[in-house]
Amino acid sequence: MKKEQNEIVKAVFNIDFNRFKPLYEQGNFDVSLCQETNELPYPLHYITVCWDIIFSYIEEWTEKFKPALRKRKEENDKFKSFFETECGLDMSNVPFSDYWECFYCAEPDEDVEECLCETVEYLHEMGLSGMDIELAVQVEKFNFDEVEMLLKLGADPLKDRSKDDDDTCVSRIYHEVLFIYSMFEEEVLGKEKLKDVEIDLDNLLGLAAHEKMNHLLDKYHTNHKD
Repeated sequence: MKKEQNEIVKAVFNIDFNRFKPLYEQGNFDVSLCQETNELPYPLHYITVCWDIIFSYIEEWTEKFKPALRKRKEENDKFKSFFETECGLDMSNVPFSDYWECFYCAEPDEDVEECLCETVEYLHEMGLSGMDIELAVQVEKFNFDEVEMLLKLGADPLKDRSKDDDDTCVSRIYHEVLFIYSMFEEEVLGKEKLKDVEIDLDNLLGLAAHEKMNHLLDKYHTNHKD
């Protein structure tokens, strides 16, 4: 990646619009970074969408962190507006399943046994219906539309797939949220800057995907225990 492009990526990831603006005005912004490219694991503007997803849950943080997070969200909104108005890009969604190699996500063509590491027969013995099994598969593949459709039809995200451990759709996603935050909290709070492009961008994508899935599952059950 060229030095100028690397500076652009850092500015977007670090949510530093004051740094980004002169780079853009000097002609260093290359719109090709917002397309599929070998330079980045996913298009540049998805960085901003991922931050937008994460900052949409500010109220769940403890009070002392909220002012810093709100300030970061305000800066991220400037990037969101830029990509929408200047570039005409859709800032409403990230097709997470397309980037399954970047985070803890099943491959699109995996079958039930590959995806859940259990046979269909065993899952039925554990009390999962066919719809519950399909829900678990679609959760692992981060197919949000299919997950919401199955939840609306009555699939249960709290069905346990293991005799020995807490292995539900909810626990699988929630524990990964906690794990990524444990590695990534300083970046979320703005205390650390982009260091390793590949690792930090993958963590950002994974956190946004898991947070979005976590809250979708939470909409359809009432006894989620932290």
